Amino acid sequence: MQRRMEMGLRKYRPQGMEIINYAAYQAEVVAQGSQLIYREAIPGMWAVDRYVNLLMGGEKNPPFDG
Repeated sequence: MQRRMEMGLRKYRPQGMEIINYAAYQAEVVAQGSQLIYREAIPGMWAVDRYVNLLMGGEKNPPFDG
């Protein structure tokens, strides 16, 4: 997802603008019983199911889930 964001920025950036790309956080998903959860809460992060779906290349044009 981070690379996808960078490619979008590169496509529309003004000439000469440098893009600095780094991860602001690292989401770790773990199994708890039969459910997946984040090891630590990340404010503003998607629901785990949504996050995994995005990572796995699920819906091409997903609805905005606020």
